[in-house]
Amino acid sequence: GTIDVNARAQVDATKALVTFATIPGTPSADALLKAHATATGLEGGAGNNFLRNSGGINIRATGVSNVSGGAEATVIGSTRAKGLSTANATASGIHVENGDNDVANTSIIDVLGTGDAVTVNSSTSGILLSTGKAEGAARSTVDAFGIAAGGGTNTIENTLDLRIKADASAYANVAPRS
Repeated sequence: GTIDVNARAQVDATKALVTFATIPGTPSADALLKAHATATGLEGGAGNNFLRNSGGINIRATGVSNVSGGAEATVIGSTRAKGLSTANATASGIHVENGDNDVANTSIIDVLGTGDAVTVNSSTSGILLSTGKAEGAARSTVDAFGIAAGGGTNTIENTLDLRIKADASAYANVAPRS
């Protein structure tokens, strides 16, 4: 048999703010998003584990986070658009915690972890005595493991391929306009 595990966490947000005049204070369009997907084929908890696998394991974990924001003052006033997008993924074929573990794998383990974080913000100030400020950050962290074991006396035997791929991407684009 084959173990197929797919985990996907996706968050999307758009925030916009338009004002005629902003006195006092600075209107802001702020957004913070985090997505984290975790997928594991076979897992043993803390203690002494004895795991044997003779079937295929296919693991996919994908984290996706998209933030977009905009702030505009049409006549007078300052604006701010700020955003942070975080996309993380953890993918494990076989995972055991702390203990004296005995793990044997006699089949192919195929693991793919992906994270994609995108932040796009813009801020436009009014035509009189004003400034526009845009901030953006995007972060992505991906961990991918074929066979992972915690602390202790561990014995791991693997007789076939471990195909492991971790792909993290992060993109931030900000456009302040006065």
